[in-house]
Amino acid sequence: MSRLRILSRGAEYSEKNGQTLLASYQLAKYARAAARLGFHDDAISAEAKSIYLGSDNPVNINTAAMALIREGRFDVAERLLEKLATEHPDQAYFKNWLIALLNLESYQKGLIQTRHYNRSFPQDPDGHALTAIMRIGSRDPEVGQYLDSLNAVFPDHLEIKNLSEEISAVSPLP
Repeated sequence: MSRLRILSRGAEYSEKNGQTLLASYQLAKYARAAARLGFHDDAISAEAKSIYLGSDNPVNINTAAMALIREGRFDVAERLLEKLATEHPDQAYFKNWLIALLNLESYQKGLIQTRHYNRSFPQDPDGHALTAIMRIGSRDPEVGQYLDSLNAVFPDHLEIKNLSEEISAVSPLP
């Protein structure tokens, strides 16, 4: 436990003094030690922050997050992309964060964030499709009506059509 405290304080001190690479290294060591001791949430946060501090630009951070998603490490990718989307509000980073939330089956948080995304990027049909998927995951009874309205606005979007067909196939007839 004292080793974790030493690593944590060392990383804080290094980051505060502008030594981001050293802070990144210390956070990576902290993440490994925390995971071994069973502090998984701390390990996830530390690993995401280590990657964030160790990268020199947002594109590299996004690339690292996509690699984590391909490896199935959605929890670390989600934390990393949340920080990236918060500090660099780019459409691609925000959408990748939503996909990580979807992969974690974090539907309630994802639903809130997809609504923010749709307010920022209202003409992106993929964002609206992600909202529909989050609504399905959170068992929203009005998802069918939402999909009908999306079909009216985006009639040629394949994902929205597929979601509508799936919902109508499993919904009971009135």
